[in-house]
Amino acid sequence: MKKIIPIIVIIIVIIAIFLLKGQDKEPDIAVLGSDLSLISYNNGNAALGINFLASEDSRSKLSLAIDSDNNGIFEATEWLVKDMMVLAKANKRNKVYFKAPDNFVEEQNILVQLDDESVSKNVSIKISDLSELMDLDTITNPEEAMKGLGVNLVYADDGLIEITQENVPDIDQKKGECAPTAAANGLISLINQHGDAEDKSIKPEELIEELKEDMKWNMANGVQSDDFVTGKNLWAARHGLPIRTTKVGDTHGIETIDPIREALEKGASVELRIKFANADGKSTGGHMVTVTGIHQGDGQTYLDINDPYTDAEEGSETVEVRSNRITNYGPYEGITALSWGFVQIWETPLSSGTALDPMTETETSGLVGEFDGQELSIVMQTSFEHVKPGEYSEIYAAIATVPGTEMTLSLAGPGVVAAKRQIIVADDNGQAYFVWKINTYGTYTVSGDPDLNSVIVVN
Repeated sequence: MKKIIPIIVIIIVIIAIFLLKGQDKEPDIAVLGSDLSLISYNNGNAALGINFLASEDSRSKLSLAIDSDNNGIFEATEWLVKDMMVLAKANKRNKVYFKAPDNFVEEQNILVQLDDESVSKNVSIKISDLSELMDLDTITNPEEAMKGLGVNLVYADDGLIEITQENVPDIDQKKGECAPTAAANGLISLINQHGDAEDKSIKPEELIEELKEDMKWNMANGVQSDDFVTGKNLWAARHGLPIRTTKVGDTHGIETIDPIREALEKGASVELRIKFANADGKSTGGHMVTVTGIHQGDGQTYLDINDPYTDAEEGSETVEVRSNRITNYGPYEGITALSWGFVQIWETPLSSGTALDPMTETETSGLVGEFDGQELSIVMQTSFEHVKPGEYSEIYAAIATVPGTEMTLSLAGPGVVAAKRQIIVADDNGQAYFVWKINTYGTYTVSGDPDLNSVIVVN
């Protein structure tokens, strides 16, 4: 009997410890909010808007059913979104697109599932007509226009890939202005990460107006793809910002996803041109969005985008990419295919990290050559630094051009120590850096072909 009592005591202690640990266990945190919305685009497409109460590190499967026949049962045929991979961010809204069912009017009884969580409620439908913002009717060059097929393509399976960018702006566009608006999202994102207080003071509406002029925007076609690159590089050069834009992928989007993923991995800002076509595959125009994330795994590819077309208050969008198409893109009725990607990187060419001097309109007017169909031929940015004050300073010129291009620059001024004329071949990234040592204050001129000229006052 004496041996049994200690055993009973031990068992009771073990049970007590187990119960106490169970009480200390953190309760599951709800992620899916109940603030749901439905949007109809008057073209047979629709969107589900959701809100998240908490953030998650990995994506969850989102599904949507609508009780279209109002019989109180969510039947197998009424599941319109199934296992869409979305990334939850606390206090953020997100949208996913789907084909609207019959009788999609006024109010619908819906069931939304996010992994093991679910919310069921009646939701009123908001009507959204974006045709005026698209303004596709006036387009004269649909293959190149940013205003406004399919191939059998399988992406390489490199395991699960999850990349997301935080705090990327989502500015609403005005009529026909998707390209400069999407570009402004990316530029502001980079400036907020790397720029100084003065850089961050620029107002979005002023930035967009400057980009429209630099990109040669017009009401008929918006912006051409090469002018988009030229305009962003000119804007950055004029403001003394080390931001370089390049065009990646191809016009049909067959080779666009991989360089977009690589750019996001490096922290670059990315825009994507999407191309519209009718049911017969004839191009009707295009549109520009800002890419903020990518998910690839199990043969699926999803992009997170900030779309200038849609109301920013409705949240960002998650779209599925199959082959070179975006499935069920809500605002457009017809085929929506991938096209060119545009990548912006913040590159400080000077080892010291000093900022580039802003360039005047006169200085930038001679810095842009012709396009070779891929990226800007020549952009030059200049600056200087007092390396050893009282002994010598250095003048720098950073060239962005086509890889392998041989560049020749000369420096003229009162105190060039040596090697006034230098020849450098652009590296694999299209970059060539020139350095001159000087020992006298004064006015210096960097010049070269074709028609490169920049005046620097060292004081």
